[in-house]
Amino acid sequence: MERICEGDRINRKVLRRERLFRLAKPYLEKNDLGVSHTERVLSIAVKNFTIPNELDEVVFASIILHDVGGSDVKDQYERGPEIAKHLLRQLDYDEVTIREVCEIIRTHHNHPKNPTEAFRILHDSDKLAMLSPEEFSRYNSRPGFRWSKVLDSMYTERAKSLAQKLLHRRMAEVDEVNAEP
Repeated sequence: MERICEGDRINRKVLRRERLFRLAKPYLEKNDLGVSHTERVLSIAVKNFTIPNELDEVVFASIILHDVGGSDVKDQYERGPEIAKHLLRQLDYDEVTIREVCEIIRTHHNHPKNPTEAFRILHDSDKLAMLSPEEFSRYNSRPGFRWSKVLDSMYTERAKSLAQKLLHRRMAEVDEVNAEP
């Protein structure tokens, strides 16, 4: 019987995650937010959330694949799960993980009352990415856009607190630019 140390198991998970990202890139590049948005969401999740070991494959696959269906919500919900299923099967993810990831992708813009922890991590990280310097003006310039709605939709207090700080910082930057002669 082969003994697998924890380090080997972690390395295999990381390698599979990297392969999944490479497979997803051609789809993400067609999205108007591009690969960089997914990288931001992934970075935000890793830095700001404790991701339990038993959920890491679902969380990371959901983040990597959440926008593979296209730029609009309809395409993400209709095409995204099928693309995700195809990519996950290429890397031999188990069917339970595939179903959970596809369900998260199919609903990631919704706001269910009792979502899974993996859903909450993706949702809040995706919303926090909206407050990044790279994405902020895209949303802030929309007529009638309300940041309070974004903040209110967040599930975790940690994300809400961070979002408030980021929003304050971004608005101060806007004020600074507008004040320049």
